[in-house]
Amino acid sequence: MVRFALRLGFRGLVELQQALRAELSWRSNGPLQLLDRRQTAGGHAELMETSLQATCHAISQSLRHIPAFDMQQAIELLSQGGKRVTLGGGRFSQSLAIYLERHLRQLRPQVMLLPEVPHQRILPIVDAG
Repeated sequence: MVRFALRLGFRGLVELQQALRAELSWRSNGPLQLLDRRQTAGGHAELMETSLQATCHAISQSLRHIPAFDMQQAIELLSQGGKRVTLGGGRFSQSLAIYLERHLRQLRPQVMLLPEVPHQRILPIVDAG
């Protein structure tokens, strides 16, 4: 274990244990505790800027990892007017599905957004074929 800790860059097993405890303690905090800690550290403006940078970085990294061929295929499928596009999301991704649906409706016909309530999705999914 001591060699493992040294290979990870710690000065010893005790330092690794302290870092692990700090990490577990930090991860056990809920979003509100994390928000309170960040607000007191730099204020709302700094929190907004940090959030903006993190979001832009996450989107950039996501897009960089999509192969160009896959992106091209998705664009071609979405641009074919004769095909129906059915969109839906989960608890968080539903807002992204709504956003995409509103944009696609401006560009093409036959765009459908599934209801948010799971049991209301059954018939539209069956009808999708």
